[in-house]
Amino acid sequence: TIAIQEEERADIARDLHDEMGPFLFAMRVDADAIAVAARAGGHDAIAARAGALGEAAGHIQRHVRSILKQLRSEGLAETGLAPALTNLAAFWQRRHDGVRLHLDIDAVGAGFGVDADAALYRLVQEGLTNAVRHGGAHNVWLTITVGTAVRVVLEDDGAGLKDADKTLDEAEMGGMGLKGMRERLAPLSGTLTLTPRARGGARLEARIPLGPRLTAAAE
Repeated sequence: TIAIQEEERADIARDLHDEMGPFLFAMRVDADAIAVAARAGGHDAIAARAGALGEAAGHIQRHVRSILKQLRSEGLAETGLAPALTNLAAFWQRRHDGVRLHLDIDAVGAGFGVDADAALYRLVQEGLTNAVRHGGAHNVWLTITVGTAVRVVLEDDGAGLKDADKTLDEAEMGGMGLKGMRERLAPLSGTLTLTPRARGGARLEARIPLGPRLTAAAE
């Protein structure tokens, strides 16, 4: 289930934090110490190499922190789906200058239950990755509405689909993380479509039927 997948992500995040973090910190400390000793002995070339190692360790540390943010669904369990999505949007805007995220998520309310909230959060997270990193979008619009189904629409003004005249349905989706999105929606009887946006870019839409379980969670 999705809850089990989230637990597995939390375990991976914990291992990364507890195991890699201390070693990377120790590497930076040792590299700095070697550089200081090398300079004191007049070995500038060794000091430069040690400095490069320290910089590499720092780069890995920053990358690990970024991975941890992606794994942890920060704020989802503590504050609910809407604040978590708002935090996610703010995180993306801080990391990608020139990208504007437009949110219309008032319909989320109190959320739709643990499994549905986790699935929707991960779907939006993956959709943002596709739009910004792969599509080169400058604007991304996220809209969530509730009727007979929870409907999530992510639109962007990026490069769009390779074949703009072709609509991709679920059976045709392969790359760009779409397989993972479908797998998260499947236990909830959800559907996913990807089409060209009318004014350029791409339009990703997910629907999760608002059955008794989701209705109860949302009330």
